[in-house]
Amino acid sequence: MKGPTSSRNNEKASLFALLNIKSKERLVIETLTIFRTLKENHMDIFFTHVKGHCGILGNVRAKECISMPININVGISKCHWKRLSHQKLLVQWEEEYASSSKASHTKKFFPTVKYRLERNSFLVCSFKETQFLTGHGNFGEYLKRFHRQITNVCDCTEREIQNVEHIFRCLRDQDCRKILQQKLDISEKNWPVALINTKFSFLSFTEFVHTCNYI
Repeated sequence: MKGPTSSRNNEKASLFALLNIKSKERLVIETLTIFRTLKENHMDIFFTHVKGHCGILGNVRAKECISMPININVGISKCHWKRLSHQKLLVQWEEEYASSSKASHTKKFFPTVKYRLERNSFLVCSFKETQFLTGHGNFGEYLKRFHRQITNVCDCTEREIQNVEHIFRCLRDQDCRKILQQKLDISEKNWPVALINTKFSFLSFTEFVHTCNYI
């Protein structure tokens, strides 16, 4: 077999040891000898450091072999199976999310499940943010649907149905909306996805939610 080969190792000490070509350690000498033989056969070896316990099959298995007796069949690690299961479930989740007729409003903020999961580190929502992201809250359209109020029309001069889309253009909220636009330097046509794209944009969106007059 000819061509480049990649080796992924989560032990930095091992990688640093191989950098010392004058090492007198038997294992290092034998390893470097093998590498030279492979190089003579036109095979390039590349080393990459990776985090431990991240589901890479070869690394996990090698780690387990260190502390186990010789000739013991290690098998495939639980970490590897967890990673495969997570990937399979994510694909299934994406398909169900995309094909579902529900959550049409939420999909305007989160086009895919992956897009939402990638923002887990900062996307912590209060009751008010959740109302905007789902469309289920103190909006005329939603409240009338459950017979909590008589009309679904906003009190502004536009006399439109009051929902999240209307709040983003309602005349009563134009001052706080202008502040949001200036902070993010975006036009309304890029809403709502741009409002939760980064931590800064989400915090700006949160401030808008808590200052607008939709209630």
